[in-house]
This record gives sequence, structure tokens and C-alpha cells, in this order.
Amino acid sequence: MTSLLTIASEANYPGGVALSRLNHRFSNIGAKVYIDNLAAQSGASLFLQEHSEPYSPLFGGSGLDWTYDKTENRTDFADFTFVLAEPQRGSDLLNADKLIAGMKQPWSVVEVIRAFNGFPVRRLLSRLKKTTGSQEEGGAEEWQIVDMRDALWILQNGP
Repeated sequence: MTSLLTIASEANYPGGVALSRLNHRFSNIGAKVYIDNLAAQSGASLFLQEHSEPYSPLFGGSGLDWTYDKTENRTDFADFTFVLAEPQRGSDLLNADKLIAGMKQPWSVVEVIRAFNGFPVRRLLSRLKKTTGSQEEGGAEEWQIVDMRDALWILQNGP
């Protein structure tokens, strides 16, 4: 039981995963990052804002001076380099190309972060009933211990 809950818990912080991956993937450029509500509530905390003050006394700073913004109900994202967004907001941004200095600059998906979506108890029990007494092997999806869903998108502004 503890193992099941540990697996679920590890998959339940998509905001932290998204911010950590963004920090490491683009650690050589300056950026302005918008963190939406779900990302902020699921692990995208001050402790993971590696490229802005306050810097760790042990490791110092990256010198990039990123800006991380968690302003709620924001509707204008034109001045952001990256957005950590729920799929609906991300989809809205992807569909709304904006005009900057006479050029369209679309948003692009850098990565989709998946998160815990429940235990597939019925599917696992059904699979166990089918295989009892037989040597039949199921696909990997049939034996997944947790169900996952697309929780957050990391979006990049421009090419």
C-alpha cells in the first residue's frame, strides 16, 4: 500500500516537474516565465526559481535573472518567454497567434507534463481475472499502476 501511495505522490506535482525541467533545459538564456494557478499549486514554488533571487547561499545564482510571475487571472502573455499552463489555457495560446512588430509569433509546446489521475482498479482487477490460470501476457498499458493525464504544458513564445 505504501508503495502505491508513493508512486501516486511522486506523480502529483506537475508544477514542480515543469519548472525544474524548464530551468534545466533553458539554463543558458534569460527568460520571463508565467506560472499559472495549477503549476503554482502543484510544486512550482520559490524554491525552484533557480534563476532569480534569493539565490542559494551554497550554490549561488545562475546570473540569468529570470522573472517568474504568478499573477492570477492574467490574459496578456505577449511579454513572456515561457508559460507553464493547463492544457485549456495552453490550447488558447497556441490558437491565438499574436502580432509583434509586424510579425506573427506563435507559441509552441516545449513539453507536456503528465500527472496522477487515479488508480485503475477496475482495469487491473479485470486483467487479473482474465489471466488467472493462463500464461497470457498483457500490454504495458493494461498493467499501469496509476493513470496519468496531461496536466501542464510548457509553452515557448516565438520560434
